[in-house]
Amino acid sequence: MTHSEDWSSKDNIVIKKLLEKRESIVIKLPDINDGLRKRIILKNGLCNVVQGNVAQGKKRYVLDIFTAIVDAQWRWTMLFFLCSLFSVYMFFGTIYWVSAIANGDIEYMERISHVDYNPDSENFTMCITSIKNFVSALTYSIETQHTIGYGGKYTTRNVQSPKTRAKTLMFSKNALISHRDGVPCFMFRIGDLRKSHIINAKIKAKIIRKKVSVENEEIPFYQEDLTFGSDDEEERLLFVWPTTIVHKIDSNSPIYEMSAKDMLKTRFEIVVVLEGIMEATGTTIQARTSYTPYEILWGHRFQEVVSFNRITGDYDVDYSGFDETVEVDTPLCSARKLEEIGMIFKDGSDFGDED
Repeated sequence: MTHSEDWSSKDNIVIKKLLEKRESIVIKLPDINDGLRKRIILKNGLCNVVQGNVAQGKKRYVLDIFTAIVDAQWRWTMLFFLCSLFSVYMFFGTIYWVSAIANGDIEYMERISHVDYNPDSENFTMCITSIKNFVSALTYSIETQHTIGYGGKYTTRNVQSPKTRAKTLMFSKNALISHRDGVPCFMFRIGDLRKSHIINAKIKAKIIRKKVSVENEEIPFYQEDLTFGSDDEEERLLFVWPTTIVHKIDSNSPIYEMSAKDMLKTRFEIVVVLEGIMEATGTTIQARTSYTPYEILWGHRFQEVVSFNRITGDYDVDYSGFDETVEVDTPLCSARKLEEIGMIFKDGSDFGDED
């Protein structure tokens, strides 16, 4: 037996054994979700967030019909425009046609069409001249609407921009106070239902309450600023899904000395203003809300509403839980009292170490 024949027989034996055990050979295919990148912003710049379970969602979109049309694809916008234009033509054409029938213009046009008819034989005044049928009425409607005759009236550039964009911005029903990273915080949540986002979004807030000055002057509506940030405490918000706005209750906070009991006894109002630029039109938008002491829940945090869908690769937002909260253990004392207690414990531990 030659050397080549020996290797050939060995190969045949190996192949035969593999074929006999082919049922036990399992080829593991990679899971399609293993390589799925959980991107918030896709490479093409689109947002990978899907809004869902929005309370009164259709009503909100109808109230903000301007932005809905702007956000739609061009083919739907053009189709909507053409259908609207043709509907207006048909509407007024029908009015002209019915008016001509009611006034007898159609019958009169049929009578004068005869060669032997004398128009001077009857005293008849037409409502709209030359209306013979619906086609002529429709033509008259189109010609009338395309005739420019404003006279002394004209459109200026001071036409109001749409103010209904704020209808699709949601503020949480309640504001919350709880600890985050060991620091007491005042928090509330904001959501945007539109696919076109608010860019360069900023949060401003003021607490309005009564104050007595050093000179014993009573100021009934004294305003103080509250510094706010988003989840990562940035002044500018990446507003692509419901965002929790956080105010740290530190020594610079106007509510630094308020406990849970003091908050219920004190009359004040926290006014929140969201400002930004509409991505679709570039116009400035402003949305406002306010929170009173009875709308602030002490010892609560917001329920998570954003989840990743491994099937579609999208981030799904469930707005049914937008206002839902979860109770957490939170001291009822003020942030100042809590800080003093912490300093006492710290000093006591340091003293014990020295002994």
